[in-house]
Amino acid sequence: MEDKPIGYRLKEASRLFNETVKRLIRKNGISSTYFYILNYIIKHLNDMITQKDICIYLNMKPSTISVALQKMELDEL
Repeated sequence: MEDKPIGYRLKEASRLFNETVKRLIRKNGISSTYFYILNYIIKHLNDMITQKDICIYLNMKPSTISVALQKMELDEL
């Protein structure tokens, strides 16, 4: 792998990291969408954030975020 360009190595490291995160969160019963939403909320605990802010940050449709947030509330997350 040492002969590979730095861009390739960074992309591969990112892919492996994302796979590891997904595996760990699934193991704990949380979907990746829930994880990313919770992560955003935790990072902005002292800010006034809106559902639109989450949509923009995660590049997801408002309907997707709305359904996820409703389910998260039902799951007491």
